[in-house]
Amino acid sequence: GCGGGGGGAEAGDRVPVVATTTQVADFVRAVGGEEVEVTQVLQPNSDPHDYEPRPDDVAALADAELVFVSGEGLDGWAEELVEDSGGDARIVNLGAMVRFPLPAEGEEAELHQLIRSTPAGIEMSERKIGIIRPKKTVQ
Repeated sequence: GCGGGGGGAEAGDRVPVVATTTQVADFVRAVGGEEVEVTQVLQPNSDPHDYEPRPDDVAALADAELVFVSGEGLDGWAEELVEDSGGDARIVNLGAMVRFPLPAEGEEAELHQLIRSTPAGIEMSERKIGIIRPKKTVQ
């Protein structure tokens, strides 16, 4: 419908953000809420190592203010793609902000992923990475 009264930001007022993976996109949506318009590059069950840029991805990167990447070699193509898009988005490497290495595979890696994707894990991460929540403007 027209003009919903939810008090959220209008689509044009949201910060345009790109997230490389499904997990990062979920995280940014959870933290940014209605203040961000998230474009997710990778689709569920896709391998980041096999990623081939699509025109829509390049357009989203060109328009983005922030690009969130997992880092740690998972989505190393993102930085070059931002440059090639002609945009000037700030790249936020979440992996570089982790103070301890996470296991790469196996049951322990699955446990870490589960913890990071729970509401408590997201809240903890939000407190540690305060740069994700966009500053709200007072009108």
